[in-house]
Amino acid sequence: MKDDEVIEGHLVVYYQHGVEAKLLEIRHSHNLEITSYNHSCLTHSHTCVDVLHALGKAVNFRTAIDLLRNTPNVDKVTFISAPMREEGCC
Repeated sequence: MKDDEVIEGHLVVYYQHGVEAKLLEIRHSHNLEITSYNHSCLTHSHTCVDVLHALGKAVNFRTAIDLLRNTPNVDKVTFISAPMREEGCC
């Protein structure tokens, strides 16, 4: 995928407390447009998970994912890209 291609999807981040500042940094940057944000505490696995619905250039997603993957206490980072269509619902 080309760096300048605009994509949309969900960034899913599993982590332990102490990572919130990095997540805020990504949410409030102008590199990705965050249109929805959800935080959950998974009590059985003692893990926090944030889901960010985002829109932006592929290069900016790569940068955010690399930043998070290289942050202590981040357990897993996944990006689920939405299928691209020219028309349809929404």
